[in-house]
Amino acid sequence: MAKNNQQNLFEEGTAKKFSNDEQIVNTFKTNKKDGESAADAKMRRDFNSRIKAISRLKNIIENKLPTIFRSLNELYVEHVKDAEKRVLISKVEYLEKLHFAYQKKSWNKTERDEMFALILDNINELTQAGLEIPDKYADYTKVDLEQMGEFEKSFVSSLMKEMTGIDEIELEDVLGGERLGQEEFFEKYSSAFTEDESEAEDSTKELNSVQKDIRKIYKSLAKKIHPDLEQDEEKRREKEQLMQQLTAAKDKDDLFSVIMVQAKINQYEDNEFELSKDTMKEYSKTLLEERKKLEMQEWQLKNGDDFNAWLYKNFYSSSQRKSIANMNEYKEQLDKELTDIKKAMTATERVKTFKHYLKEEREKQQFYGYDDYFPDFFMK
Repeated sequence: MAKNNQQNLFEEGTAKKFSNDEQIVNTFKTNKKDGESAADAKMRRDFNSRIKAISRLKNIIENKLPTIFRSLNELYVEHVKDAEKRVLISKVEYLEKLHFAYQKKSWNKTERDEMFALILDNINELTQAGLEIPDKYADYTKVDLEQMGEFEKSFVSSLMKEMTGIDEIELEDVLGGERLGQEEFFEKYSSAFTEDESEAEDSTKELNSVQKDIRKIYKSLAKKIHPDLEQDEEKRREKEQLMQQLTAAKDKDDLFSVIMVQAKINQYEDNEFELSKDTMKEYSKTLLEERKKLEMQEWQLKNGDDFNAWLYKNFYSSSQRKSIANMNEYKEQLDKELTDIKKAMTATERVKTFKHYLKEEREKQQFYGYDDYFPDFFMK
């Protein structure tokens, strides 16, 4: 990608030509009309404000953020990916060496506890990176449920409910020595997922008044713009595009997009876009909910748990140069981490050297003993 083109992708707030929808949005009238009460004028302003907010959010979600994510992915591949790969490979090798060293009888209790915690740290980090952990490491993550108090069990149960959305999960199925595999878990608790899906299906069948209005508007507008009724070839193509937009909006129960199509048709016919007071009041409530959903969607895209959100949170800047600088700073951290891992791997090769390494880490307070780091219910 050319430097200037890529630079522009990182400039939020720069001058950008309005899309067709944005042009339509900015033609909506907000001024008080003759004979209109102050309350009605406020309702009109709120309606138009929500239309503009939804248009802006849709542009961010459908155009701006995908462009930013593509650019960040390209920069990530160029500046960071290889360094992360080297660190992950080293962590896999380090885990193997730790596991081998842990089997030896040369360690006192403190050292064994520290090694156990190091192993569990590495397992967690590799799991979070999306790597599948071999079965030989399974014993490190098993929990002795008999050692857990009621508070710990309640806490873990709440955590499992939050993670899965299932009200009651038997702890033995997810933490015990005989815990279920992924397929076994979904098979046992499939009814919980099925109930959720059934409830969702039931809710979609209940059309509210706005959804019914959308279908009513659709039928009315479809008669006006049906391309089969148009003789002029150019106008027929224009109506085909409008019909596609209208159908997509109807299928998604997207009131905003239906209004946009209606406004385009009115503009096409040189008519002013107008809604009755009651219709505007009803639509305004739905548009408020739609705006809130889009705001949440935007937040989720920027702050969620997926890879694009991670890139955005850690590296994005309105300046491409700053984004690259953020990535290079992260790469320097990865290079230092790789050096530390290699040092630790070398130390594991001899018992005496690794004992000294563990002591150094303890003294630097970069490591805490097993009793502080993990509850007693983790099995050794």
